[in-house]
Amino acid sequence: MVQEKRRWREAEDEYLMANLHLDTPELSRALKRSKKAVLTRIERLRSRESRAIEHPRREPYRPLFMEKTGSVAVTSDWHVPYQDRSQVDRLLDVCDKRNIGTLVIAGGFLNLGALSGFLSPPCPPQPLLIMSPSR
Repeated sequence: MVQEKRRWREAEDEYLMANLHLDTPELSRALKRSKKAVLTRIERLRSRESRAIEHPRREPYRPLFMEKTGSVAVTSDWHVPYQDRSQVDRLLDVCDKRNIGTLVIAGGFLNLGALSGFLSPPCPPQPLLIMSPSR
């Protein structure tokens, strides 16, 4: 037997927003709703609330430009401390051989696994020794 979804009443919404300090099981018991339903409703109410807030006007996007003469190596996605040390050494060797004096890391330098939806690599972290290309 399939149960119909109950519509949320305004009084339930008010109770949720006034009692966000309670944990999900408590809210679930008080409202006689599943934990999943309570969490989903809170997210919907919060997104409505954030849309109702007038956001300050953002400045237009201005790309970052760097004026540099000479050769530049551009790389990304190091994911320190899970970088591959042999690849870092190889990159620095190529920079040395080609007389490249500037290295640009265009994003992804730190792994930040705690903030990511992706799993961190299973390998152990490695120390990254920062040194000039001319070592």
